Amino acid sequence: MTAPRRHDLRLFDDFERTDMDRARPSEEGFAWWNRTARPEVAAMRSELECWFSRYCPEDAPRLRREFRTRRRPQHVGALFELFVHEQLVKAGFDVECQLMLPGTPNRPDFLAHRAGCEPFYVEAKTKLESSETAADEKRLRIILDEV
Repeated sequence: MTAPRRHDLRLFDDFERTDMDRARPSEEGFAWWNRTARPEVAAMRSELECWFSRYCPEDAPRLRREFRTRRRPQHVGALFELFVHEQLVKAGFDVECQLMLPGTPNRPDFLAHRAGCEPFYVEAKTKLESSETAADEKRLRIILDEV
């Protein structure tokens, strides 16, 4: 296994956090994770930064942008991609990200390979509620914020 390539990007902003409030009902994952000073979330941020530091440098800007978005499906999908990548790395695989498959429009998330194993592609997918259900839930969360 070769050493993972590194990059200098960070998932979360670097500032002193003092806010101990709970997440507001309308607040999606990244916004609260980025602002809260709660110790359990600080530990999670630290672990995710560690994972992200090992993520493919050429694809890190895209993953970071999707992770930081306010759109829940993209945020959750990016988090899951980061998780799958980390599991492959911890299992001893060299991982290449977002490759074009020759002769197709397909772009799987990862190609994993290591000595003694046949290389394989991985597509990390998440299944969330329909956009209509998500929109209804978001409207309800906004109302709860105001109450």
